[in-house]
Amino acid sequence: MSTEKVATVDSFQVGLPPAYRPTEVKGQSKTGWKVSDAVLAGVRCCLSLAVVVFVFTGGFYIGYLQNELAQRTKLEQAKTFAVRFHEKGNIVQEKIAVNLQTQTETFFGVKHNDVPKFTAVNDFKQGITVVHVPSAGACYVRVLDTTFPKPQDLKNELDAHANETWDEVPREYHYFKTVKPAIGDASFLPAEIKSHCQGLPVYWTVPVSSPGVNSRQRRRAARRRRSVSLSLRLFGRNIITVTISVETS
Repeated sequence: MSTEKVATVDSFQVGLPPAYRPTEVKGQSKTGWKVSDAVLAGVRCCLSLAVVVFVFTGGFYIGYLQNELAQRTKLEQAKTFAVRFHEKGNIVQEKIAVNLQTQTETFFGVKHNDVPKFTAVNDFKQGITVVHVPSAGACYVRVLDTTFPKPQDLKNELDAHANETWDEVPREYHYFKTVKPAIGDASFLPAEIKSHCQGLPVYWTVPVSSPGVNSRQRRRAARRRRSVSLSLRLFGRNIITVTISVETS
């Protein structure tokens, strides 16, 4: 039986100088680490980009929602309604704007029958009513009647009775006399009517009769002393319309 040893790779390496002996490489190769760093850097870059996109998109969307909410709130705070009612066999349509932020009610009267075109504003913050009558070429200021429905009550009623046409109801008459001379500084007028009154005389008015559904005799007596008459109609509980008449002679 032969005892000759078989040569192996290890047996050849024994006689080699250390510099020529192959060494065992443990773990990842140098090239492998470079690939891992590149992948990691790419992942970090993608994550950073995703965060930037998310923040930008999220901020834009939040801003959009805030703007949308502000617009809806603004629309709810200031709203214009159409009011239709019967008068002397005709249907009259007027507009009423209610602004909860400024606490004002604006009535846009159209010319019909014996009623001229006019704009009237109830300013609850200042406690005044201001009326502009284009055909008279003047504006008139009176102390606000505390029986007027407040803006929130008027808005609620108008919302509840949208698209209704009201039957004719009796008018409630108020008569006033202008106080001359005209007001020197009218800067206090509410914004809703200030532009209408710019360049026109603005007069204070004082009542000359008690309000109410006056008899014909009382109305005739009041007309001889008044300059402006204001009549109201009440529909439902809180919906009112205003009618203005001015003595221009």
